[in-house]
Amino acid sequence: MKPLRYYQTFRFKVVASITLVHLVLMLTLVIIVVQGQERTMDRVLHKNAESLARMVAIASRNAVLTENLGTLQEIVRYALHKSGVRRVRITNAQRVVLERSGPAHLQRRWLTVRHTIRVGRYSVGLVTLSLSRASVSQQMAAARDTGLLLTLAALIIGGAPAGCCRVT
Repeated sequence: MKPLRYYQTFRFKVVASITLVHLVLMLTLVIIVVQGQERTMDRVLHKNAESLARMVAIASRNAVLTENLGTLQEIVRYALHKSGVRRVRITNAQRVVLERSGPAHLQRRWLTVRHTIRVGRYSVGLVTLSLSRASVSQQMAAARDTGLLLTLAALIIGGAPAGCCRVT
Protein backbone atom coordinates (compact mmCIF):
# COMPACT_ATOMS: atom_id res chain seq x y z
CA MET A 1 0.00 0.00 0.00
CA LYS A 2 1.29 3.38 -1.00
CA PRO A 3 1.81 5.86 1.90
CA LEU A 4 -0.52 8.87 1.99
CA ARG A 5 0.82 12.27 1.18
CA TYR A 6 0.40 14.79 3.98
CA TYR A 7 -2.36 16.72 2.19
CA GLN A 8 -4.33 13.47 1.93
CA THR A 9 -4.26 12.70 5.64
CA PHE A 10 -7.14 13.14 8.02
CA ARG A 11 -5.04 15.50 10.15
CA PHE A 12 -4.42 17.84 7.21
CA LYS A 13 -8.11 17.88 6.36
CA VAL A 14 -9.04 18.75 9.96
CA VAL A 15 -6.42 21.51 10.13
CA ALA A 16 -7.53 22.89 6.76
CA SER A 17 -11.19 22.84 7.84
CA ILE A 18 -10.45 24.61 11.12
CA THR A 19 -8.30 27.15 9.30
CA LEU A 20 -11.08 27.83 6.79
CA VAL A 21 -13.66 28.29 9.57
CA HIS A 22 -11.22 30.57 11.40
CA LEU A 23 -10.68 32.61 8.24
CA VAL A 24 -14.40 33.04 7.60
CA LEU A 25 -15.09 34.02 11.23
CA MET A 26 -12.21 36.50 11.37
CA LEU A 27 -13.12 38.12 8.05
CA THR A 28 -16.75 38.39 9.15
CA LEU A 29 -15.66 40.00 12.38
CA VAL A 30 -13.42 42.47 10.54
CA ILE A 31 -16.26 43.42 8.19
CA ILE A 32 -18.77 43.88 11.04
CA VAL A 33 -16.38 45.99 13.10
CA VAL A 34 -15.32 48.19 10.19
CA GLN A 35 -18.92 48.77 9.10
CA GLY A 36 -19.90 49.63 12.67
CA GLN A 37 -17.03 52.10 12.95
CA GLU A 38 -17.97 53.66 9.61
CA ARG A 39 -21.59 54.16 10.70
CA THR A 40 -20.40 55.72 13.96
CA MET A 41 -17.98 58.04 12.19
CA ASP A 42 -20.69 59.02 9.69
CA ARG A 43 -23.03 59.93 12.55
CA VAL A 44 -20.32 62.02 14.21
CA LEU A 45 -19.48 63.74 10.92
CA HIS A 46 -23.15 64.49 10.29
CA LYS A 47 -23.66 65.81 13.83
CA ASN A 48 -20.60 68.07 13.54
CA ALA A 49 -21.74 69.28 10.11
CA GLU A 50 -25.18 70.14 11.46
CA SER A 51 -23.64 72.02 14.39
CA LEU A 52 -21.40 74.02 12.05
CA ALA A 53 -24.31 74.78 9.70
CA ARG A 54 -26.38 75.98 12.68
CA MET A 55 -23.50 78.19 13.85
CA VAL A 56 -23.03 79.65 10.34
CA ALA A 57 -26.78 80.30 10.11
CA ILE A 58 -26.77 82.17 13.43
CA ALA A 59 -23.64 84.13 12.53
CA SER A 60 -24.98 85.12 9.12
CA ARG A 61 -28.52 86.13 10.18
CA ASN A 62 -27.91 89.89 10.33
CA ALA A 63 -25.66 89.85 7.26
CA VAL A 64 -28.37 88.10 5.24
CA LEU A 65 -31.02 90.59 6.39
CA THR A 66 -28.84 93.56 5.42
CA GLU A 67 -27.20 91.73 2.49
CA ASN A 68 -23.79 92.59 3.92
CA LEU A 69 -21.68 90.61 1.46
CA GLY A 70 -18.38 91.43 3.18
CA THR A 71 -19.52 89.82 6.42
CA LEU A 72 -20.92 86.83 4.53
CA GLN A 73 -17.57 86.36 2.79
CA GLU A 74 -15.81 86.29 6.18
CA ILE A 75 -18.31 83.76 7.53
CA VAL A 76 -17.90 81.53 4.46
CA ARG A 77 -14.10 81.79 4.69
CA TYR A 78 -14.28 80.81 8.37
CA ALA A 79 -16.50 77.80 7.61
CA LEU A 80 -14.19 76.63 4.81
CA HIS A 81 -11.29 76.46 7.26
CA LYS A 82 -13.11 73.87 9.33
CA SER A 83 -12.05 70.28 8.86
CA GLY A 84 -13.58 68.61 5.84
CA VAL A 85 -15.72 71.55 4.67
CA ARG A 86 -15.43 71.84 0.89
CA ARG A 87 -18.35 74.04 -0.13
CA VAL A 88 -20.47 76.70 1.58
CA ARG A 89 -23.48 78.48 0.14
CA ILE A 90 -25.69 81.12 1.78
CA THR A 91 -28.96 82.15 0.13
CA ASN A 92 -31.69 84.60 1.07
CA ALA A 93 -35.40 83.76 1.48
CA GLN A 94 -35.93 83.96 -2.29
CA ARG A 95 -33.10 81.40 -2.76
CA VAL A 96 -30.84 83.99 -4.37
CA VAL A 97 -27.23 83.04 -3.65
CA LEU A 98 -25.65 85.81 -1.58
CA GLU A 99 -22.30 84.12 -1.02
CA ARG A 100 -20.71 80.82 -1.97
CA SER A 101 -17.34 79.24 -2.10
CA GLY A 102 -16.02 75.90 -3.21
CA PRO A 103 -16.49 73.79 -6.33
CA ALA A 104 -19.69 74.09 -8.35
CA HIS A 105 -20.35 70.34 -8.48
CA LEU A 106 -20.53 67.99 -5.54
CA GLN A 107 -18.45 64.88 -5.37
CA ARG A 108 -20.22 61.57 -4.91
CA ARG A 109 -19.03 60.87 -1.36
CA TRP A 110 -19.73 64.31 0.09
CA LEU A 111 -22.11 64.95 2.94
CA THR A 112 -24.41 67.96 2.48
CA VAL A 113 -26.36 69.57 5.32
CA ARG A 114 -28.70 72.54 5.28
CA HIS A 115 -29.83 74.85 8.03
CA THR A 116 -32.50 77.52 7.74
CA ILE A 117 -31.62 81.05 8.79
CA ARG A 118 -34.54 82.23 10.92
CA VAL A 119 -35.73 85.40 12.55
CA GLY A 120 -38.44 84.31 14.92
CA ARG A 121 -40.67 81.96 12.95
CA TYR A 122 -39.71 83.44 9.59
CA SER A 123 -37.17 81.93 7.24
CA VAL A 124 -34.82 84.58 5.87
CA GLY A 125 -32.25 82.34 4.23
CA LEU A 126 -30.52 79.01 4.01
CA VAL A 127 -27.00 77.77 4.74
CA THR A 128 -25.76 74.75 2.79
CA LEU A 129 -22.48 73.05 3.78
CA SER A 130 -20.85 70.20 1.90
CA LEU A 131 -18.18 68.16 3.63
CA SER A 132 -15.81 65.58 2.24
CA ARG A 133 -16.03 62.03 3.56
CA ALA A 134 -12.50 61.31 2.30
CA SER A 135 -10.96 61.22 5.78
CA VAL A 136 -13.64 58.78 6.99
CA SER A 137 -13.10 56.57 3.93
CA GLN A 138 -9.32 56.62 4.41
CA GLN A 139 -9.61 55.71 8.08
CA MET A 140 -12.00 52.87 7.30
CA ALA A 141 -9.72 51.53 4.56
CA ALA A 142 -6.81 51.58 7.02
CA ALA A 143 -8.88 49.78 9.67
CA ARG A 144 -9.99 47.17 7.11
CA ASP A 145 -6.42 46.61 5.92
CA THR A 146 -5.17 46.27 9.49
CA GLY A 147 -7.93 43.76 10.25
CA LEU A 148 -7.06 41.71 7.19
CA LEU A 149 -3.36 41.71 8.09
CA LEU A 150 -4.15 40.61 11.64
CA THR A 151 -6.38 37.85 10.29
CA LEU A 152 -3.59 36.66 8.02
CA ALA A 153 -1.08 36.78 10.88
CA ALA A 154 -3.46 34.81 13.13
CA LEU A 155 -3.88 32.16 10.44
CA ILE A 156 -0.15 31.84 9.91
CA ILE A 157 0.65 31.72 13.62
CA GLY A 158 -2.28 29.44 14.44
CA GLY A 159 -1.81 27.11 11.47
CA ALA A 160 1.98 26.84 11.56
CA PRO A 161 2.29 24.53 14.60
CA ALA A 162 -0.35 22.15 13.26
CA GLY A 163 1.20 22.08 9.82
CA CYS A 164 4.81 21.61 10.85
CA CYS A 165 4.39 18.96 13.54
CA ARG A 166 3.78 15.70 11.72
CA VAL A 167 3.12 12.52 13.59
CA THR A 168 4.28 9.41 11.77
